[in-house]
Amino acid sequence: MNNQINNISNYRITEAAGRYFLYDITERGPLHKKPLPMNRTGYDIATLWLKDLTEEAIIKKLSSQYDIDPDKIGEDVRSFFSDLHRMGY
Repeated sequence: MNNQINNISNYRITEAAGRYFLYDITERGPLHKKPLPMNRTGYDIATLWLKDLTEEAIIKKLSSQYDIDPDKIGEDVRSFFSDLHRMGY
């Protein structure tokens, strides 16, 4: 899956009450996209995505950083991008 969902410069991450949220700063009004709640893994993926890393580069970086099998972290990365698509990002 291509992680170039929309213009990444439109997105920000915020933390509140121990949770992370990804939101589109261009959205306004009552029909805006809801912020995507994320756990720490989602935060790590989103942070790398916002640095314009490819899906493969994100998997490689997180696999190395956390000493996790690339196939396992790949499932999380693909799930993250699937959630973004599902929520209209």
